[in-house]
Amino acid sequence: MKQELNINATGLVFIKLIKNQSVIFEFKEENLILQNAKKILTRAIGGSDYHIDKIIAYFEGTPLAFVTPLTSEFPGGDDKVRLKGVFDEDSFNGTIDKLELVSINGGVFSQLTDLIITKDDTSKLQIDWLITINQI
Repeated sequence: MKQELNINATGLVFIKLIKNQSVIFEFKEENLILQNAKKILTRAIGGSDYHIDKIIAYFEGTPLAFVTPLTSEFPGGDDKVRLKGVFDEDSFNGTIDKLELVSINGGVFSQLTDLIITKDDTSKLQIDWLITINQI
């Protein structure tokens, strides 16, 4: 028997600013999954090298730093993946207003905009990007 599966993807970003091994700022926000995500997922399923492997931090449209490779884990079963990256002390100093989750070969999968997060050279910025595939 043939069964149709309708799915969509949602994202949730967890951000921690860490200084001297203490969390000084914590933030959680839903994010925008872009239309380009469909292409990335299709190509990845088809065996192309379209895995999601980079987080880029921006200020006013200018990339400040990126983290690659990302670590991944699969919390709670087969419908979620958590992609993790850390901008260390030396990665950048300044304010970010946008984060992008990127497939190097496929482009931007997801983004989080309208941020105001300032990091200096004594702090780390930890990003945990949780993507959930939902059956609709």
